[in-house]
Amino acid sequence: MHYQIFLPDKRGQNPQLLVEAGLADHVEGAQWVECSEGPTGGPGAMVFWQPKGEQPRFGFVPDEQEWIPAAPQPGTGERGRYWVGVWRQSPPGPRDLQRPAALPGLQVAHSGYWVRLGDGNRWVVAAAAMLPRDFRIDPETGQVREELQEDYRSFWRKSQELYRLVLGEGRIDLPWADWWDYLVQALRFNYRLTPEVVSHLRLLNSETAPLVALATIQQPEIQQVEDELEKKGEASTPGT
Repeated sequence: MHYQIFLPDKRGQNPQLLVEAGLADHVEGAQWVECSEGPTGGPGAMVFWQPKGEQPRFGFVPDEQEWIPAAPQPGTGERGRYWVGVWRQSPPGPRDLQRPAALPGLQVAHSGYWVRLGDGNRWVVAAAAMLPRDFRIDPETGQVREELQEDYRSFWRKSQELYRLVLGEGRIDLPWADWWDYLVQALRFNYRLTPEVVSHLRLLNSETAPLVALATIQQPEIQQVEDELEKKGEASTPGT
């Protein structure tokens, strides 16, 4: 079941409140209700999302929920700018949190690779090279070229750093905890997730983090091509 977001001391149904809390990617599909009491003990706005074909369940029910304060943003020390409420008996899974696909027939919003994460479920990790691009006319040549959309450029740059480390230097023993923001973003492209939910569900660990990272740079596909080339080379090698 989908989690809820509680915004302490906030009123109304203003999507800007989510943006200010650092949850701009949670605005789509959000529904709102004002609460006289939440996990802080005071009033606020409760935000929830309606699952497909199901009635949404929302509200502050402390005996049945676990509430997690938002981690401080770097350099601020501000804890609990929002709270995440998870139903203890129905933790959210990929089907609950999946973002709608842009085109009919597609399973997820952004193409990538299936990876089984720490909760035992398979999630689609977005591949950096498959993120959306615009077609632009080059004013100098008149040719049409592809250009990565602005929202994805910082992720792309980080993926290139990872690519150089893994494929250029052959490293896989990276300090994956330092790559937390990157790995979480790779999941957020396709799922409505917060860092607190990723942590609560234990999606990333010492075994799954490298798999997520490799999926973002299409390592599963690269490895498959390399294996096929190696097989062809072995088959054509004289004397074998």
